[in-house]
Amino acid sequence: MAEDGTFTDAADDTVTLPTSTTAHIRIPHPVHLADVLPAWSELFADYEILQPFPQLARPVRTFTDDERTSRVLARLDGVKVAAGALLGLVKRGWERGQPLDAGVEAWISRRVAPGGFVVIDLDPGIVVGSPEVLGDQTLAVRLTERPDAHYLSRDDTTALRFGDIDPVTASEILTDLDHLAG
Repeated sequence: MAEDGTFTDAADDTVTLPTSTTAHIRIPHPVHLADVLPAWSELFADYEILQPFPQLARPVRTFTDDERTSRVLARLDGVKVAAGALLGLVKRGWERGQPLDAGVEAWISRRVAPGGFVVIDLDPGIVVGSPEVLGDQTLAVRLTERPDAHYLSRDDTTALRFGDIDPVTASEILTDLDHLAG
């Protein structure tokens, strides 16, 4: 939106918005901008528009071909992470698992589709009230229909696969996980 209140496209040409009361204006994720991302970046730079949050330079991550057909994300198997870093995911839409024996949370999860959750299994787990007491957590990441299905084999036959996740959600999940893995 220009200073005079008009709207433009990536080529800086005026755009007239629909007058419909059902029209929506949204901030796109770079996944949806594809070939026009460089044009938008140049336009923002030309007008010295400061973005209040990472938008155009936001990283875009995708699953590999093998990962798209899987329900286990092997790239993070065995990675060790501090409990505090895992709990930081809560601010990004992840939910802590319910406490089990001795108040230990064995997973953290994020809903990615109706009936679908990315689950990070934690070993040895996070003690409620004393997150650092058991030390660093060894990770295993899976996709499942229920986050509390920690007792299921990683080889169970859920129909969900990482390739079923919306591309924007997939990119954000992978960005979170890449940040954890450092």
